Amino acid sequence: MKSLLKMLILLFLYQISFTSLGQAVMDEYMLKQKATQLEILNTMGADKPMNALESFRLSTKGYATYFSYWYQLITAAGMEDYYRSDDFIVNFYVLDERFEQLPEDLRKRMIDPKNKEKIQKFLKHYLCISEPYETFVDFAEVGNINNLNGENINIKYQVVPVPESDKRRSLSDIAIKTATANKVKFGLPFKVTNGYCILLYDFFPGTLDYFK
Repeated sequence: MKSLLKMLILLFLYQISFTSLGQAVMDEYMLKQKATQLEILNTMGADKPMNALESFRLSTKGYATYFSYWYQLITAAGMEDYYRSDDFIVNFYVLDERFEQLPEDLRKRMIDPKNKEKIQKFLKHYLCISEPYETFVDFAEVGNINNLNGENINIKYQVVPVPESDKRRSLSDIAIKTATANKVKFGLPFKVTNGYCILLYDFFPGTLDYFK
């Protein structure tokens, strides 16, 4: 019994040390990227903090319509509470420009409240409830996260030094080499009060099939 207990304690201590090591493997370029993000977050105005839903809704009332389709999807699905939740969320989204490239009849089906259940299934591919992360780099280092369908989203994110030939044109000495989620390229995320919203350059594979 004592030997069993001793073995369990050793396994527990090993797990702690392994986890700590895994969280400390950021290379110098990822650490620089994290420092840059922290600097940006610290200098951003905090007078009007917004959750994810408010951020998407803003585009429907402002001068530009960057993600008005995404906001229409959320409201047609009746999922507003998910996006203004007190939980920490990671939300992937697609800009209106990509929606405009879809056939018009498909686009209409996607935002039709009559298709509420299909829209909900679609959005759950793009929404994750997670533990909080200080910066996006911390999130990217984890490498994967489960969406609301319980499926794994695989994150590939690599920061590398800027080549000597490009340094004159670069504002930084580091550059993002790889940024994909389930093999779809993504752009820089923006921080909201309840998590991160991450721009995808295309839809996750197979998710448009709900509306075809």
